[in-house]
Amino acid sequence: MNRKFKIEDNMSFVELPGTDIFFITIAQKMGSDVEKLYEYITGIDVYGISHLIEHLSFKNTKEFTTKELIENLREFGSYNALTSKSNIRYYYNTVMQHKELAIDLVLNTAFNSLNKLNKEEFESEKEVVVNEIKTYQSNAIGIYNRMAFSLARGLNMDDNNLGNPDIVKNFTMKRVQEIKHYFINSDYLVHFTYDSEKISKDEVISLFNSRLERFNNIEDTPLEIPVLSDINKNYNDSISNYIFNINSSVDIELEQLGTKIIIEHDYKFNPFLIDFGNKYLSRLAKGTSLDYLVREINGLTYSINMGYSDHANNAIIISSDITKDKLDLYLSLVEEAIVKSVDEFTIEKHIDVKNRENVINTINNLDLTVEESYHYYFREYPEYTKDVILPMVSNNLVTGYNKLMKKEVTYKKLVEYFNYIKNKIVNKEYSLITSKK
Repeated sequence: MNRKFKIEDNMSFVELPGTDIFFITIAQKMGSDVEKLYEYITGIDVYGISHLIEHLSFKNTKEFTTKELIENLREFGSYNALTSKSNIRYYYNTVMQHKELAIDLVLNTAFNSLNKLNKEEFESEKEVVVNEIKTYQSNAIGIYNRMAFSLARGLNMDDNNLGNPDIVKNFTMKRVQEIKHYFINSDYLVHFTYDSEKISKDEVISLFNSRLERFNNIEDTPLEIPVLSDINKNYNDSISNYIFNINSSVDIELEQLGTKIIIEHDYKFNPFLIDFGNKYLSRLAKGTSLDYLVREINGLTYSINMGYSDHANNAIIISSDITKDKLDLYLSLVEEAIVKSVDEFTIEKHIDVKNRENVINTINNLDLTVEESYHYYFREYPEYTKDVILPMVSNNLVTGYNKLMKKEVTYKKLVEYFNYIKNKIVNKEYSLITSKK
């Protein structure tokens, strides 16, 4: 593949000719490191406010209601946002046909002033974030990844991007709006990945700038906390000056939180089929998916995932942050979602989902632009190498992916896999790991 990487001012570009890919991300250069500076200047603990701002940025934006925004984000591509210590990144991955919409959606989230946020949405999303933090705090790996480096540097244990649930639950909407206003006015970076056979770099820049103009006059939020204006001058000097305390020793009490449904993995199903099937059951089955029934309709969890572990565990895993007090309802909803999604699956739905997920999966889920990620498949599935994998990696992503989907993710194979999962769930043929709570 002919790839190019360029950077100009605050923009970077990757050209992927012949792929029909369009990807945009905006990174605002103020992440959770601002929080410790804020505490240093004011004495007020706001650890976790950047992560909460990331979540709230998808609520009632300048040009979309919450419902309109989410419907567009889901219908035409894949999206997310991530909070790190140095930035908050908002991104969208789609096809060239929807490039204008992709830019609009990312601009609306990144530059959402939160002035249209209502109290109900604020409190609801705050609770979601609090539960997310509790989940990570009760997981040994999450504790290590999120907190260990901060503790080794002698920082507050809550300085971990997510924050402290007891602090986050007391944030006011006004304080969140004030800090988001500062993020909006900070420096930012923009990255594009696009099909250079369909649009030039100059056209991408022109398209972005033309749509950015609508956000030049974002409604101001009065800054009643004057120290926000002092953060910028302290930011660059303060952020990178923390070093490891080599002799530090920290003990953290851990408690498992959440529920895992573990189903034995039948090796007659190939990994591409399982990946696609799990995505359908967990979020793509309209009106019946696990995400829709468990999270959106009943609000039991901030996240429900369905994946598989191939070598070590040989299992299909449905995981969430559900605890024992909600376990019976959760298990009944999981069964309802699986049964409905399987029983209502048709050839028409198969074709529709394949068309919508086709190019998006190519980059987002199968990581076909990274050759190293396919060494596993070269080794374990040599029959794929010559006629499927190599064309995707070295020639044309879309052609290769379509060929793989046609060969390995057929309607007949999916029905077989779906019924396998359905029977395991209905007959309770799975292991269940639940929270101690």
